[in-house]
Order: sequence, then structure tokens, then C-alpha cells
Amino acid sequence: MEVLCWPDMGAGLENRIIHCIPVLHLGPDHILASLQGDPLMSKRRFKHWAYLNPEGMEQFGDVFPDRTVPVLSMIWKTGEVGETGNVIEFFTIQWDELTKEQRIMMLKKLMKKFNVSKRTLLQQIESLGLPLRRSITNGSGTNHSGLFL
Repeated sequence: MEVLCWPDMGAGLENRIIHCIPVLHLGPDHILASLQGDPLMSKRRFKHWAYLNPEGMEQFGDVFPDRTVPVLSMIWKTGEVGETGNVIEFFTIQWDELTKEQRIMMLKKLMKKFNVSKRTLLQQIESLGLPLRRSITNGSGTNHSGLFL
């Protein structure tokens, strides 16, 4: 089993906790990571988003024409994927905040790209989450002003 690990940024260096979760490869730059138990999975009144860059717009501009993708946290996570040692930075898409049309479009893109059934893909997204590579974004934001005090 391969795992994705990242440090708990809230802990001091001497007490740093490393979180590790199982991952499922969907290609060299794509992962689905299980975020069960992650406090960011809880529904909150604060919104977070990432902005797609030109490369991201080429891939997902039809789904997010305003470049804005709802994410669980405006702060990306860094993780090592598999045994290759490749480290990626990613946001986790807030699937529940996508419109029905956006969900359908994302499912169609992913089903075609990875040749999987809609049912399988939905089960994986709902149980594991859906990552958005930071490399196809050029910024993120939030309506939580407390993060900037």
C-alpha cells in the first residue's frame, strides 16, 4: 500500500505530527487521498478556493469558467506519492460545493481519462477525496479573515 504523508503545520517543530493516509494512483500526477478524520472534511461556514492558472484552464476551464475551484483549505498539502519519492503539492476539491453540472463534467473527464466507471469513480471520490494539483493553480483564497490577523 502506498501512502501520502504531510506534517501538521500547527505543531511546533519539536512536536511535529506527520499525517499519513493511503493513496490510489490515477496517473503520474493524480492521486486520490483518503482524508477521513481530517478536520478539514467537516462542513464549515468558511469557504476556501484555488484559482486555476492557464494550464489548469486548459484542463478544467469548461468546468470552472471563472477559474475558481472550491477547496477544503486554501493551504495546500505536500505529500510524497508512492515509492518514487515524487513530492506533490495539492488542494482537495470540495466536492459538495460543486454544482450538479460541474460534478457531471468532472466525472465525464475523469471517466474518460482513467477508463473507469462512473460508479467506481463516485465511490472513490466520496470515500477518498479529489485532489487538485497546486501546479495547475496560481493562488488560493478564503473568506476566513481570522487567518490573516
